[in-house]
Order: sequence, then structure tokens, then C-alpha cells
Amino acid sequence: MFAAVTGFLLMLQPVPAAPPALSTTPPSEIPAAIAAAGLPPLAGDAFRFTDVSPGGRDATLFDARRTASGTERTIIGLSRTQSGWEVTSRDSHRLAGETFDYLSKRIETAIATPPPAAGSCPDGSDYRSERAQAGVIRALAGCGEGHPNVMLARLFGVRDTP
Repeated sequence: MFAAVTGFLLMLQPVPAAPPALSTTPPSEIPAAIAAAGLPPLAGDAFRFTDVSPGGRDATLFDARRTASGTERTIIGLSRTQSGWEVTSRDSHRLAGETFDYLSKRIETAIATPPPAAGSCPDGSDYRSERAQAGVIRALAGCGEGHPNVMLARLFGVRDTP
């Protein structure tokens, strides 16, 4: 009888929550995707947001730069193949200066915001935001609930992130 009661009481004990699942995107995928995109290094007045999909199958890079002739944005789509990353789409257009200023301020704010404790992205993606200005490049990698890069993913529309 004692064993039956003890077993029943053990069944009533709360079960500890499972640890959060780790992202399935290897940490080396973001630098490899950026390198494969063939963009020049960030310099001057520029920003870039990189999204690598769950499992590292696809990536999207949003790159914008201000030059003497104006501002331009480039969106590059990549797919992971057996031999590495391959560019599948590239779209470059002029970008209104006001739009560049708005987006660059959002990137700056995200990078300056301390991210919450480490966690994985809700959908298994991986993100990296970068800002170059006055010879300094600042970056913020990662994701997770409440992470500033999740807000940027929504802003750039690269993924329907919850």
C-alpha cells in the first residue's frame, strides 16, 4: 500500500519544463552566407540584416548603403547546396534617404538594446544585424524570445516570426 501511495504522489509532482530547443542553424552559416552574397564589406554609412532559415536551407540579406550619389538597397536570396551557398536572387534599387535613416536608426536601437538571456528563435532561424558608421562596425547576432533581432526580422519582412 505504501508503495502505491508513494508512486501516486510521485505522479502528481510537477514535471520540469524541457529546456528550449537549440537552433538547428550552425553558427558558421551566417558568415558563409554573407561571404557567398558577394557584397563589399560594410563601410562608410551602411547596414545589413541577415536571416538564415531554420536548418540553414535558405538565407536573405538586406543590405543598404549611403554613398555620394545617394542611397541604395540590395536584397539577396541564397539557397544552401551541397557545395555551399548559392545566390538565387538579387534585387538592387535606390532607397529614399528618409527610409535609409529610419531603418538605420532601428538597426542602431536593436544593436544597443541588451538581448535577453540566450535562447533560440521561435522558428529555428538565425539573425545578424550590422551597422557601419564613422569607421565603426557594430553587430548583434542571435535570436530568441524578446531578442531585438526578432523585431528587425518583422520589420524587414524576411520571415513571419511570432
